[in-house]
Amino acid sequence: MIDNKSVYIDHALEIHKNIYTVNWNIGNQCNYRCSYCSDLLNGGSAKWTEPEIINGFADRIIAQYSKNKDIVFEFTGGEVTLYKELYNVLKYLKERNCYTSILTNGSPKLDYWKKMKDVLDYVTLSFHAEHANAELFYSNVEYLHKHLNVHVNVMMHNKLFDISRSLGEKMLDGFNDLSLSFQPLLQSLTNEKILLDYTEEQMEMIKELDTARVRKMEIKEQRYKGEMREYFIDGRSNDISPERFIAERRNNWKGWFCWAGLEQIVITQERQVYRAWCLQDQVGEVGKEFDLPTNPVVCTKSKCHCNLDIATKKQCNLIITPDNIKDFSEVGVI
Repeated sequence: MIDNKSVYIDHALEIHKNIYTVNWNIGNQCNYRCSYCSDLLNGGSAKWTEPEIINGFADRIIAQYSKNKDIVFEFTGGEVTLYKELYNVLKYLKERNCYTSILTNGSPKLDYWKKMKDVLDYVTLSFHAEHANAELFYSNVEYLHKHLNVHVNVMMHNKLFDISRSLGEKMLDGFNDLSLSFQPLLQSLTNEKILLDYTEEQMEMIKELDTARVRKMEIKEQRYKGEMREYFIDGRSNDISPERFIAERRNNWKGWFCWAGLEQIVITQERQVYRAWCLQDQVGEVGKEFDLPTNPVVCTKSKCHCNLDIATKKQCNLIITPDNIKDFSEVGVI
């Protein structure tokens, strides 16, 4: 018998196991300047990617994966709602039978969303307390939730914690089926990836809010990726969100096999293609010939902080011996 430990992480919902995601940062123009963000994401130095480039690469992905996978294109920035060609790009992808998604700070007013809802399947709205209008943000969530698959990230700023907590509690009270997360923040987007200076009480409150979310919300498949199922060697399993892994400081899978590159690729503003936002392995560049990954990769990173990367299948690099093979067989990892 070996220690009871986590050995395998997969998607909690079957529908999420058949999705191939292209997560593309198409520019860094933004109407916010959050203290924990960086010029890389809000400096305005990277022009928006031309529609022809996006559509051309999409054609390649569709040709390679559409027979066996549901393809999701998600666009990030910057604030992607500032991209004037966004509607046309999303419309093209919808016409090619892809699913479409954006990550936004939710700042546009209602008229914008009335038009965009027809070319979107998923929208992730992130609440940033330093700049956001909480009332407008909440009303946008209410409207979009009636028409689209919506996920809300409440970014838990340590200095404006009560504002974020208040909005989170309002959403817990106002919805029964909203995909919602309470996100601890990093100090900056550096290699160290250190969390803001939270008190123990604040970290406990984040966990309590997440526990209330699990208890209250009846989640189906409102996110194309999200809740994961963690399997333990003793046969137990536990559904857990990417944000909860971070809050519990259990987001370390160095040495594990990771399916990044097989379930997703990410594309930088410079059009470089990687398996994941940890940027461990570059696999190519948009506009050039390259082979997409066909095998899992062994993680070399000490921490995994991107929700997209965390919400990817993972398996412990197992050492099989006569003493433990029965345990591994029973839990189903071999």
